[in-house]
Amino acid sequence: MVDGAAGLVNLVGRSVDCVKTPDNRDEILRSRVEATRALGHAMRSIDSPPVAWVQMSTAHIYGDPPSVVCT
Repeated sequence: MVDGAAGLVNLVGRSVDCVKTPDNRDEILRSRVEATRALGHAMRSIDSPPVAWVQMSTAHIYGDPPSVVCT
């Protein structure tokens, strides 16, 4: 699917619009790492990979509720 494409845009990942519990933080990270790893593997296995790869994980306004600790 990416062989011969002009570029690759990856916007995959779990939404960050959630309380940042340890489980949610792990899922957010894992969703991005696994998707990027799969795309990297695909790019290495084709004859004519795209010359451009754009990666964006999220657009988020920071400022969780004061009662929630964000680390």
